[in-house]
Amino acid sequence: MRNQEKIFVIGHKNPDTDSICSAIAYADIKNRTSQKVKYIPKRAGQINEETEYVLNRFGMQPPGYLSNIGTQIKDMDIRMSPEADKSMSLKNAWDLMMEKSIVSLPIRDREGQLEGLITIGDIAKTYMDTTDSYLLSRAKTQYRRIAETIAGTVVEGNEHGYFTKGKVLVGTANPEMLKAYIEPDDLIIMGDREEDHLQAIAQNVSCIIVGMGIEVFKHLNTVVLGRNHGTVMIAEESTAWPMVTGDAEKDGLGFSLKWNMGWMNDFLEYMKLDPYFRKFNHNKMTFSMSYAYSERYVLVLSHDEVVHLKCSMLEKMPGELPDKFRNLKAAYSFMNCHPGKKLLFMGQEFGQLREWSEERELDWFLLNEEPHKELQNYVHDLLTIYKKYPALYAGDNNPEGFEWINADDGDRSIFSFVRKSPTKRNNILYIVNFTPVDRPDYRVGVPKKKQYKLIMDENGLLEQPKTFKAVKQECDNREFSFAYPLPAYGVAIFTY
Repeated sequence: MRNQEKIFVIGHKNPDTDSICSAIAYADIKNRTSQKVKYIPKRAGQINEETEYVLNRFGMQPPGYLSNIGTQIKDMDIRMSPEADKSMSLKNAWDLMMEKSIVSLPIRDREGQLEGLITIGDIAKTYMDTTDSYLLSRAKTQYRRIAETIAGTVVEGNEHGYFTKGKVLVGTANPEMLKAYIEPDDLIIMGDREEDHLQAIAQNVSCIIVGMGIEVFKHLNTVVLGRNHGTVMIAEESTAWPMVTGDAEKDGLGFSLKWNMGWMNDFLEYMKLDPYFRKFNHNKMTFSMSYAYSERYVLVLSHDEVVHLKCSMLEKMPGELPDKFRNLKAAYSFMNCHPGKKLLFMGQEFGQLREWSEERELDWFLLNEEPHKELQNYVHDLLTIYKKYPALYAGDNNPEGFEWINADDGDRSIFSFVRKSPTKRNNILYIVNFTPVDRPDYRVGVPKKKQYKLIMDENGLLEQPKTFKAVKQECDNREFSFAYPLPAYGVAIFTY
């Protein structure tokens, strides 16, 4: 046993009680399980008072002290590092480090000499702590490296050139607003609107990154909608890109719905007008039906329309406060009965006066005031009939589900149309008057000689529906019609 090999068991430098006790216990376990090697506990630092007390308490001698311990070359795990040069993008460096399971990467020059070292922590800090819009240009980043990082393709220009001046911008505004903040030599990330590209070129930017993402959209929508029944994918998209809601298999993008930005802009511009001037803008409320079936649309009044000095929906309406409420009820009724799914931003259903802000809750206290409570109840009634009558939603994407009664009554600013049920029962006849003028002698043409039941007007759902019988009297180029006293800002929703 005189030549028995010895192995020292040592904890960390400046040991605490855990380190000392672990060395003693581990050496003891190894001695009990091995006869060929003698394991001896040692320490690499001085014992503190707590450790001394514990050892004395249990009658244990402190391990011997080693003052000159160090790692030998043979104890080190040496691996060959992959090649990397300073022109490599951070993304490519990260991918290489993940592939090789390493946490640091030496950077060499063309002669193979070490220039520096980059670690995973350096990359993480760069991504998490970067607010400098000039970082890419100060780093003299090569254009092909930028393209690699975003998995893009350089379609025009010298990919071996360098981005050396200017800042990085995201250009989502219209061309007029882009003028204010684009400077020569900037790098700008944009959508696919040609007018924005032309504006950026006119202002001498050094690089335009166009975010198309077409194949990504197709794949994403196919996977998400295929795996998750009931999921809805909605495109907030304002260009004329075709087949946004078309099947991905037929070269569409595969979205469930697309925001109808055209309808929204026309609708809001019309509703802001003084009622006198609405007759000169009558087509703003009818034009959307010329393209209503080109996509599967959702009618949107989103948060974008009630922020940044655009006013709340109620404050957009003309007139004194009572007229604003009457205008808004008529507007919401038109939206509810128009083809397309609906999106109304929170707070607008009860007539929020202030613009929306993420820094405060909605002004729920307004519901203590009668006009606001009445508006909320009115929206509730609109949604009640929307859910009750399939005519209001089942034919949204079918031209046979909609028919104008009179789209040309511009002088009186009155609109009338029919929404047809797939079962041909409980069809909807809708009429709205967007002026403060009573029309006691109003007459409307109807598709059939039937009884028409008034279920809702400008005040809400009727407890006792009123019935109007069509007679043979020509009106609106139709053989049958009936008279109905249409009040100022009046709404009439009939079933037949």
